[in-house]
Amino acid sequence: FHSVERNLDTTVDLNVPLQFVRFIEVRQLVRGEWEIDEFQIFGEGYPAGTVMQSPIYDLGSVRNATGLRWAGEVPANTRAEIRTRSGNQLRESYVFHDKNGKEVTQKKYDKLIPSFKGRVDTLRGPGDDWSIWSQVYERPGQGFLSPMPRRFVQLQVNFHSDDPQRAASLDEVVLTYDVPLAAATR
Repeated sequence: FHSVERNLDTTVDLNVPLQFVRFIEVRQLVRGEWEIDEFQIFGEGYPAGTVMQSPIYDLGSVRNATGLRWAGEVPANTRAEIRTRSGNQLRESYVFHDKNGKEVTQKKYDKLIPSFKGRVDTLRGPGDDWSIWSQVYERPGQGFLSPMPRRFVQLQVNFHSDDPQRAASLDEVVLTYDVPLAAATR
């Protein structure tokens, strides 16, 4: 970085070459009195990576997912890795809030008088019978990789970029499924 021994300017604008940044540390390297009144950082470009997870999709009943296809852009030096998992059970948990929206334990919530109680959110997550995340799908239209037949499905996309100026994107993801031919075999 550019170092200034004594600066009387009200604004210092430091331009740093484009790069992936995870942490920034500010240290006082100059002896004497000085003060930072405001510190702003503006970034440009795309992150090196991010993970997006879909909600849990309820297929209505036990179904047989047959394929997964998608459309989007994957420029050079980027990747969009799609995985799936499936299951038949959901685990519910509850998040309790007081009247101000602050999260509280169920024990504290139960002790509140009714006018001090807030909303209770119901969270649904994968149950004990869920599969692990599948292997990465190699191409659109590939057969479904998670165990089937199952009632619930979830998707995960890992976006990666080796170039801060480029990022992969998905415009659509389509899951095809049908009624299973048989519920069980003997």
